[in-house]
Amino acid sequence: MLSYRATNGYQTARYNGGLCWSYYSFYPHPLDHSSACKVYSYRDKNLRDFSSYIRRKNNWVAKSRDRRKFVKWLEKSRSNDYRRHRRYHLAWTPRDIEFAWRELANYRQYVESLRGWGFSIEPDIDGVWRGDDMISLKIKEELIAAVATLEDIPGRGEASISEGTGQVTDLVDPSQWPAVYGQAIDQRTGELLQIPHSIWFYGIESEQHVEDSSRIIYDGYTSRDCLPASEFIVSEDGDATKISSYIIGLDSPDQQRLFYPILENIFTKSIVLLEHVLADLACSRPGSTRDQGCIHDTQRDPDSEVKPQKARMGILVKDYHRKNREILAQFRNGGLITADYSDDAQPICWRHRGCQNRGIDCGGISHRSHVIQIHESEIPLDLKDMWYPPNFSGGHNLKDRNLRVFVQLTNVAVTPEDPVFKGTPEWFRFGRLNESVVAIVKYCYAQENVTEVRLNFLTISSREFNAACRCGRSDFSVDQSESTIIKENRVVAFPNLLLHKLEPFELIDKTRGGHLKMLTFYLCDPSLAHEMPTTRIVAPQKLETLSTPSVPHQNSPV
Repeated sequence: MLSYRATNGYQTARYNGGLCWSYYSFYPHPLDHSSACKVYSYRDKNLRDFSSYIRRKNNWVAKSRDRRKFVKWLEKSRSNDYRRHRRYHLAWTPRDIEFAWRELANYRQYVESLRGWGFSIEPDIDGVWRGDDMISLKIKEELIAAVATLEDIPGRGEASISEGTGQVTDLVDPSQWPAVYGQAIDQRTGELLQIPHSIWFYGIESEQHVEDSSRIIYDGYTSRDCLPASEFIVSEDGDATKISSYIIGLDSPDQQRLFYPILENIFTKSIVLLEHVLADLACSRPGSTRDQGCIHDTQRDPDSEVKPQKARMGILVKDYHRKNREILAQFRNGGLITADYSDDAQPICWRHRGCQNRGIDCGGISHRSHVIQIHESEIPLDLKDMWYPPNFSGGHNLKDRNLRVFVQLTNVAVTPEDPVFKGTPEWFRFGRLNESVVAIVKYCYAQENVTEVRLNFLTISSREFNAACRCGRSDFSVDQSESTIIKENRVVAFPNLLLHKLEPFELIDKTRGGHLKMLTFYLCDPSLAHEMPTTRIVAPQKLETLSTPSVPHQNSPV
């Protein structure tokens, strides 16, 4: 199967056994065979985690200029970074330290530029952007008051997750009211809504599974229904948004008067975050790697497990600590780092006990003798692989656009009877190719009496890592997920390409309840040319217009 995305950003095409189909799209989607799941070495993960650790500190922009503070932060994280598989593996070579320092400067310089332009946003983990206090206190309080009117409606938003500990309620959920093809009415023509021609393509005889034997639905689409998005019109200067068609679940005149001005304000503030997410998607971030040392072997059995390659060289722990102090002192003073762990490295004998028993002088040291293994990466770190600001030369401007957007309002309530929320049970992505959601914005507008909340993103499972990757010092699996912190009055934007779920949290004070309340915007691909029903042409759905009431369109997200 051949799959490619054109570099000019205008066309995606697929070819499969004589089948050819294409649609115009700039941005990848999890169901169009695009993926953000890359194999990251533990060296790569160390660099990523350390950068995130620093950039989550208060006033990190000012503090990160100080080499002494940088060294202090590095020493805190370094002690855990070289422990893998119950043995020590060398982490943070002089090259790694210089790479992390220069990459941090890239982050700092861009954040300073954003602040100079009047934007209080920052990059989080790769592909994810965040902004604190972007939404005014007045708008936040208005949203809380408006949502309270929904919470007071009996039976509004049945619990979508109830694990016995905590409860998730979707007060507004677009996935519960799809427009069913052949049943919903197209208000433009008064006729039944039909499957758009742009999602059909012609198939070969062996793949004909529909009544119309000349056409089949492309993988990733559904021929049953589609979620009608709302139309959000952004002004020419990007300073205002007008919701021009109703929002599913907020379609009554009273709800429109109450909610729409609030949602328009919040969405307008979020546009800059969405533009950065789209720019990252266009340049294959997330999915980029810092360490290019991994060697992929596609001939491997996917069910087999790769064991770590044995290091040939090692350094005694006492020598490591001495050399580490020397390296960090040179870096702290701003001079060239000339010291290296290889200066004190010795050959490792993996059968050292047998050599001793036989009286053989192997000239090596035992891997059990408090030795840190030195694995040489096949490809050294390259400065071009570090983080750089997104490139906006290809467009990604959402100003003066008619955007298609879904809106969701979610409450997570935790009670003293069940003081722990177990987290979202499954990894989540929103919708199918019918909706083509490419970016997501989550705004936490209320958080009370709960511990730190994290939104976790999946990159690749450790089993997939072991099956796919064989490299030198990076040749063992690591935790292939990353997370961002959710907190009150923070807006987080990320691509739908990243599977995500909410991590567990619990009550701080077990004698009273707590909650987490979030507003979510799902942005459909703004470059997509295929026909997509919106609420401008589909009337509000009622139970009698659905073949099955409240049809879930995907796993309920948080």
